[in-house]
Amino acid sequence: MKLPQRREFRENLDAEKQFLQKSMLRSIEHSSLISRRDVELYKKFFSKDYNSRRDKIAIYSNSWLYVTQACRGFGLGLKVHEGDFLLSVGCYLRHGCLHYVLVRPLGCLNHKVILILDKLKEISQRPVFIKKIFPDQVNSLNKIYEKKLIVPIRKSCYYWDKSALEDDDTYPEMIYDLRVSTLSPQMAKRKIALLEKEDSASLGSSSSSLDNASRIAAFQSTSEHFKKYWEKVRHFQRHHVSAKGEVVFREYSPSDLAPCRALISNRFGVDTQQSLAYHNLLYSEQEYSLQYEKQFLRYVVLAKGSPEPIGFFCVEVLDTFSVGLYGAIVSYSDLPKGSSEYLHRMLMTQLLSLEFRYLSRGGSETLGLHKFKEKFSPITTCDMPIFILL
Repeated sequence: MKLPQRREFRENLDAEKQFLQKSMLRSIEHSSLISRRDVELYKKFFSKDYNSRRDKIAIYSNSWLYVTQACRGFGLGLKVHEGDFLLSVGCYLRHGCLHYVLVRPLGCLNHKVILILDKLKEISQRPVFIKKIFPDQVNSLNKIYEKKLIVPIRKSCYYWDKSALEDDDTYPEMIYDLRVSTLSPQMAKRKIALLEKEDSASLGSSSSSLDNASRIAAFQSTSEHFKKYWEKVRHFQRHHVSAKGEVVFREYSPSDLAPCRALISNRFGVDTQQSLAYHNLLYSEQEYSLQYEKQFLRYVVLAKGSPEPIGFFCVEVLDTFSVGLYGAIVSYSDLPKGSSEYLHRMLMTQLLSLEFRYLSRGGSETLGLHKFKEKFSPITTCDMPIFILL
C-alpha cells in the first residue's frame, strides 16, 4: 500500500511529531495531553472495564503504566475524554514515517470515536494502528462504519515491524499464579490441585473462571521449561548468592532516579522511543499523590561491590490480588548465567509476600522472549491482536 508523504517532514521527525501532536489538539474536541493528574480518571475507566469482563482476571493493558508506555512519542501521550469514552493516543515510527496509535480504547465506543479515528487518518495521511482493543469493540465500530474498515493487522499486511509483526502482541500475554511459579516443580504440581478450592473460599463470586483442569493443562504444557527455570534458579542460588552474596534486591527510592535513568539509557540508547517509554516508569520531580504512589511498586538490583543499580523492576497494582510487570531491565553483562530467572523469582516471591496472587506480563515481540516468559509456567494466556484502520 503506497501512502502519500509530506516531504518537508521526512528529514525531521521531531517536526512531524510536533505537527501530529498540535494538529490533534487543535482539530479534535476534548483532546489534551495526558498528565499524572489523570491517574484517577484512568483508574475509574479500568475499574468499569474490569467489572464487565467475564473471566475476572485483571487485564494487563488496563494499567496506567501500560498506557503511558504505549503512548510514547507524545510524552505520556494524548487523550480524548468525552462522556462515556476515553481514548489514548501515541505515535509510532514505521518505515521512516510516523503513525498515530490508538491505545486501549475505554468505555462506550460510539460514532464520535469513528469521527476521531477518521480525523487522525486525515491528519497523518496514513493508517491508524489500534492496540489492545477487544473483538466486541471492533465489531461495534465496524457496525457504525457499516463496512469492515478496521481489520486485524495480519490480514492487512501492513505490519507493525518486519521483525515483530504486532509489536509486543506478536506473541500472547501471560498470567502467572505466584503461588505456583515461586515453588519447585514438585511442590507446584501439588499446589495447583488446591487452588480452585482456595480461590472459591476466599474470593467467592469475584473468583476467576479458571478451573483446576485448565490450570493443570497449562502447567503440564510448560513443565519442561519450568524444570529448566528451577534448575537455573537453584544453580545461581548455590554458586553465586549463598557463596558470594552477589545480589541485593531492594525497594526503589528517589535517590535511584539518576542511576536508573543511566541503566535504561545504557540498555536502550539515549532518548530513543524505547528508553523514553521506560523513563516514564521512574519517579520524577512531579510525583504522584500518596494515594496513587502506592499503586506502583519499584525495585532495584545491586551487585556486590557496585554502588549503582544493575537492575530495575516496576509493577502496577491492577486489583486486590493482581499486579502487572511493566519494567524488567537488567544489565545481564554484569551478572552470571541464571541471574534473570533468579531475579524474576525474587520479584515474584516479594509480590506473593504482599498477598498478591496473579502476575500479568505483556506479550512478546520475539520468539526468544516468549520462550523465556513460558519458563515461569503461566496459568493462562491472552491474545490481543493489533488492528488497523486502513
